[in-house]
Amino acid sequence: MSSASRSSQAESLVGALVASSFDADPATRGAIFTSLSEFGGKSPNLVLKMVHEFLIKHPKLDLKHRVLLLSSMNKILILRINDVDQGISEQLISLASEDLTKTKKLSHEWQREAAQILVNLSTRFLPQVLDELQKKYVPGILPHYYVVHTLGKMATSNVSGSISHIGGLLSTTLPLLGLSKHDDMRLVFSFTLSSFCEAIMEYTANPMEDMQFTKSDFSIEILGAFDVLFSVWINTRDTKVIFAVIGALGKMSHLLSPEALQANSPRLVTVLLNLYKRHSLTPLPITTAICDVITAVTAIGSSVLEQNLDSLITNLHHQVCNAPENFNSSPEVVKNYNELLRCFGTLATCYSDILIGTILQKAESKEEKVRNGNLVILRHLINSNSSAMERKQDFVVTGLLKHLFETNNKVKQNLSKLIIAMATHGYLLREGGQEFIRFVTLQCSLLGEGKPPKPGTVTNADLREMCGNILKLVTTTIDGMDGVRVVMFVWQAKNGCLSFKVDCCVDGVKSFK
Repeated sequence: MSSASRSSQAESLVGALVASSFDADPATRGAIFTSLSEFGGKSPNLVLKMVHEFLIKHPKLDLKHRVLLLSSMNKILILRINDVDQGISEQLISLASEDLTKTKKLSHEWQREAAQILVNLSTRFLPQVLDELQKKYVPGILPHYYVVHTLGKMATSNVSGSISHIGGLLSTTLPLLGLSKHDDMRLVFSFTLSSFCEAIMEYTANPMEDMQFTKSDFSIEILGAFDVLFSVWINTRDTKVIFAVIGALGKMSHLLSPEALQANSPRLVTVLLNLYKRHSLTPLPITTAICDVITAVTAIGSSVLEQNLDSLITNLHHQVCNAPENFNSSPEVVKNYNELLRCFGTLATCYSDILIGTILQKAESKEEKVRNGNLVILRHLINSNSSAMERKQDFVVTGLLKHLFETNNKVKQNLSKLIIAMATHGYLLREGGQEFIRFVTLQCSLLGEGKPPKPGTVTNADLREMCGNILKLVTTTIDGMDGVRVVMFVWQAKNGCLSFKVDCCVDGVKSFK
């Protein structure tokens, strides 16, 4: 069979698959989609060409069928973008651009696929895609929602290629912000401004000799956008919009000039903290924005947030202490929890004295959740800020001694976890450090409760097991713990054989060299 015949047969086969790709039977539809994608993986230009021709010939195609075919094109582009011909790319850019703005009424499923085609193509054909979009992104005329959306996605998907264009796009964007009166446009502009900032930060994160741009090259335009969002848009009542706005403000904080950042950050932090009251069930966007602002301010060595410190610590501390018991079941709750701890870690770089003093003071609370929260925060600070915390070791050891008489098993569990961190970073070598090993050793002698525990309860058996493992870890793997080992022997001698776990530790210590 000649190559021409084989090519003709392939075109016929692909054409048949494309035409029947929206079969009424879902299973058949899925099988055809898979076949198209697999065929496209082997012959990307043929399949993309056939799908393009089909869509051009059928402008009134059922929307779901059209979305399916656009989706198949995206899958092929992701897999084989480097093999797409220039001519095919130009046809696809034109098609996707038309679909992107064919209707002013938003059809997210359709327009999102068209936008993604342009984003995928921009990873290799950025100038051509950008030329097409800039025809629809001009000063004085409010652009289509998905033109703005696509520009933001392009910036983060091709940072090195986009960076030289972001300054011009920001200049065009500034006058358009004043034209955006509706929530949907404010939402997408906020998203895109965040994406521009993320692209700039990624580009400038690792300075190179041939770097063409620095953060300061964008600070004037960023400040202009910041002023609009902070003075006007943040007052919206729409939850999605306000979260997008504060997300953008947080990212912009990294790119403001030091003077502008110091002038605006205290007010911004105050506004963000107040938002916790209105959005107590969905705090993640607020926490993320706060973390961005704190990080930006500490990066320039400024103490301007000292005026916000009490309210910052109080609000962040409250959230850590009131995290749901089963928070691992929700990715968003887990992420918020981690961001809260990151906020504390960043604050410790500049305000460790105040922060540690406040935490140790709150550790005396009668509320179990507050005592647990304190121990979690302190453990994070020790593990993540060893340099900032090093000169606080004596302060921490002395401040925690009074808490070694804790009777609540849940709190004792968190205290034991803290002791592991303290041992790893040398705290137990300080005066009084042996008392923490004594505390852990004593937990190995706990007796059983004698009755079935309630679900979720930390039992004596749980603590015995955990603390036995801690002793073995401390005495066999952490350098410089010789003095602690001696204390453990003394206490074992005085109390008899506390548990099998302690015996294991003794065996480990005897063989330790």
